[in-house]
Amino acid sequence: MFATAVGFGALAISDIRPVRDMGLWTAGGLIVSWIGCFTLFPALQSLLRTPMRCEKASVAKRFLSFADALVPASDRYRWPLVGGALVLMLCGAAVLFGIPRVIAPLALETDALTYVNPGERVAQDTRYFEESNALDTVELWLQTPPGHALDPEFLRALEQLTRQLESDSRITAVDGPTSVLRWARYVETRSDQLPTSASAWPKLASDLEQIMLTEPGARAYTDVTELANVRLTIRGRAKLFGPIGAMRTFVERNWAAARAAETALRSVRGRVAGQGVLATEITQRLLPTLAESFVLTGSVIFSRIPAGVSQSLGHVDNDDSVAVRDPVRVSSDALDEHSAQYCNDPHRLDHTGCDPERPDSFLLPFSRRPLDWHDQRRSTTCIPDSWPPDRIRDFH
Repeated sequence: MFATAVGFGALAISDIRPVRDMGLWTAGGLIVSWIGCFTLFPALQSLLRTPMRCEKASVAKRFLSFADALVPASDRYRWPLVGGALVLMLCGAAVLFGIPRVIAPLALETDALTYVNPGERVAQDTRYFEESNALDTVELWLQTPPGHALDPEFLRALEQLTRQLESDSRITAVDGPTSVLRWARYVETRSDQLPTSASAWPKLASDLEQIMLTEPGARAYTDVTELANVRLTIRGRAKLFGPIGAMRTFVERNWAAARAAETALRSVRGRVAGQGVLATEITQRLLPTLAESFVLTGSVIFSRIPAGVSQSLGHVDNDDSVAVRDPVRVSSDALDEHSAQYCNDPHRLDHTGCDPERPDSFLLPFSRRPLDWHDQRRSTTCIPDSWPPDRIRDFH
């Protein structure tokens, strides 16, 4: 439970607020539960006088047989097992990062429709509308000097940028201040193409100002308070652009080209914004966040605990936790001498002694403190030199 709390707490380094809040709240709840297990639960047991089980739980024979068969098999086939694990790791890395000109890297999916039942009517209608008209949007926010948002030269350059964006088949529509002029021209001439000559735009700018004064809906793309902010809404199919964020890069590249080509846009500052850009940022930061939290969790869990803290928690010190794989052979006389002295103690193994449940084996502790039955990592098996191999049992 504590390790799980550490894993969720590592999400606190995320730049994504929902992920960060989820990690902090979950880690806090797990820590409170962990403390309650060691404080409140024993207090309730004592207060309510609940019965406690003191006898030793018996281990199923099938599990012992399975363990006796599994451990030798794992040792016998250790090289194929390790090799197979390495092959699987390499295959996973190839799928995740891809192989140039062979396998494309795994793509992140943040489609909101995947959280809705595909059989629902709203999901089917939304998917159909997305395929026919596209739902991916990018907002281009243009900041002009105060009072210049309706200048004829600026509106003319803005219309040329709109046409440049719409010339790409992956873009379905671009809406902005000049869209109102397109609609008005279509009503008059049955054509939505605005003139490109600079002499025609003073009248078009005057018409747009009059429309904005009479129609509140025409003010959606222009800041009418200071006339210093203009917005373009660009809709397209983001999947056709390639990786995540490619549509945003496309818009930024076209804006940079238009600003360099048009004199009227030199003093204008453009920035991409909107829900589509925000969703892209979250998607791009999600994988690094998970990788960083995984590394942080591993470094906390597998870090070396100081010796004093380790002893207070009941762990084994790294200095004397020697795992002895080979049994230590002693003489039969020494075995008989210790057997009479220690085999009758079923609760504690303070010095060299035997396991009451396995009288044919002896445990020789390597510790400077009393050895508990559940702490067998600091012990090894003592086997008399006169015993045949079939009576030897390893107790590590």
